[in-house]
Amino acid sequence: MSAGSRSPRPRGLFIAALLLLTLALAGAIALQAYRNFLGHKATAERVLHDYARLAAARFANRTEMSFYYDAFSPAMDALMRVKAGDPNVPLPPPSRLPATTQPHAPDFRKFSTYTFRYDLRSGRLETGGAVPSPLVRKWLRDTLPVHSRTVYDPKEKVGAILRTVDAAPRAVVYTVVNDKAGTPRTVVGLEQDPHALEPLYKAESDQYPMLPKASSPRTRSAQPS
Repeated sequence: MSAGSRSPRPRGLFIAALLLLTLALAGAIALQAYRNFLGHKATAERVLHDYARLAAARFANRTEMSFYYDAFSPAMDALMRVKAGDPNVPLPPPSRLPATTQPHAPDFRKFSTYTFRYDLRSGRLETGGAVPSPLVRKWLRDTLPVHSRTVYDPKEKVGAILRTVDAAPRAVVYTVVNDKAGTPRTVVGLEQDPHALEPLYKAESDQYPMLPKASSPRTRSAQPS
């Protein structure tokens, strides 16, 4: 048989095998690229979730501090200044409480509906100002003893309860007065309109960034490599 009449099969098989090998290599590269993409995506999502958790924690902490110093603490200080914890002293309505001495704090008297004094021993509940409904009064009697015993922090001297009662959102702020032996005796506080506290939320989010500039994703991406 002459050289020109030899079968081209061996050469064709070699080319086909080379093409299959090239296709397999391309597929492996594509698969690796896809895995890298998924890895980068997962990393980016974890970073964004971390940023979100950090921002939420900073917002909650700042708002809590703002509520404490600008709304809750001044109100409790005013109640103590008029000796509202003494059962022998008439309980004044919010409008007759002394103004806050905290600078730049909102006037809590304008968005407080009534004051209250609850005797932990006898269960007697007194209110001053607007008269709460029977359902709200029952809720106070049921909630204050448990909350003051299980949630209230004596070191902070301020307790807060946010709840919807009688089809209306309510923010109850209180402090506990002890007797001479140091035993909790009276719960004194007032109810505030939760909607009046909204400016404190907005002030914190507008005045201070939730993330430091060095940690902002946009700032990090703009930095030169």
